[in-house]
Amino acid sequence: MRVFIIIIASVLTSFQLHAQCGTPSMSIWENTWTSCLTSPNPNPDRGSGHWIQFEFSEVQRLTIAHIWNTNESGQSQNGFKNVVVDYSTDGTEWKELGSFEFSKGTEEAVYGGFEGFDFQKDSAKYVVITASSNWGGECYGLAEVKFNLWSEAEACEEEPCDVENSACPPPQGQTIFKGGEA
Repeated sequence: MRVFIIIIASVLTSFQLHAQCGTPSMSIWENTWTSCLTSPNPNPDRGSGHWIQFEFSEVQRLTIAHIWNTNESGQSQNGFKNVVVDYSTDGTEWKELGSFEFSKGTEEAVYGGFEGFDFQKDSAKYVVITASSNWGGECYGLAEVKFNLWSEAEACEEEPCDVENSACPPPQGQTIFKGGEA
């Protein structure tokens, strides 16, 4: 009986040793989205290449995105490096948000990613991130992108609401896309 209890305690302890410590914004990203073949970009101005498109269920007003680059051990070289971000409300007419350099994944068990680009409350239903280079790998990948959505509730924080005639709606929150889900 004592041996059985020690074995269970050892198993439980070994799981705890591998458990992640840190804030909820930090994670282990081993299931990344990966592109090893080029394909035509949804924005025809970009031609063919390595890209990922995010589609919201409806047009959203976006603020700052948070990025987790490919972070799997031995694979961080596949992470996006130099990118162009485009967005659209209809999937036909595209606006360029800008060109950015993504930092390389650390391959550490706890990886908090980095603050990405800021849409400054502009509207989009589609966002395309196109990589022109990576960190030296044969494929291209991302682990996760979190889009922060602007809401009327935030407007209430910026300017006082007319309490007698309307109520501030609740915040819309965040939309998160993880590797393999886009």
